[in-house]
Amino acid sequence: MKLTYRSDTDSLYIDLAERPGLESREVPEGVVLDYDSSGRLTGTISTMPPTRSNYRN
Repeated sequence: MKLTYRSDTDSLYIDLAERPGLESREVPEGVVLDYDSSGRLTGTISTMPPTRSNYRN
């Protein structure tokens, strides 16, 4: 398993397998699951919701 955080998109990718993902499905908004050609989960990406400190009045 490999974790990759991208600060420019505020997202976290969890790589679960060495196999490439061929299909992606968004489950709840902000969570995408990647599947290989056999339908096995290969990874997931999650975008982080903004925190309250990011909001300005």
